[in-house]
Amino acid sequence: MIVDISIMSMCMAVLLIMSVLLN
Repeated sequence: MIVDISIMSMCMAVLLIMSVLLN
């Protein structure tokens, strides 16, 4: 479960970074 949460958090961080770079 902890691993899933960490992976989800990493994915969210990547999405945020991508959105900022695209903007």
